[in-house]
Amino acid sequence: MSSTQQQPVQVQTMPLHKQYEEAGDSYLTTNVLDLFSLKGRVIAITGGAQGIGLALAFACAEAGAKVAAIDAKAEPHKDFLILEKQCTQLGMYQSDVAEVS
Repeated sequence: MSSTQQQPVQVQTMPLHKQYEEAGDSYLTTNVLDLFSLKGRVIAITGGAQGIGLALAFACAEAGAKVAAIDAKAEPHKDFLILEKQCTQLGMYQSDVAEVS
């Protein structure tokens, strides 16, 4: 080799699981549910009285959040009552968020 060419670098490799162990990455030892925990959070969900909004309210409540469901309807879907029994920190608020004050 001429003096202008660089020597190839020798890299020692180890299996990925060993690299992760040495790095001490917390996500390898943390429960997935803890990563997505909403404990101590308040989540406001528009359209929370039915459909996708209600499904999101169920998911957030299951993750530990206090849920404020906001909907233009005065009465929520019957399934909202199920959520109300399961989640002690839940509020239903009637408001039309599309209406400008």
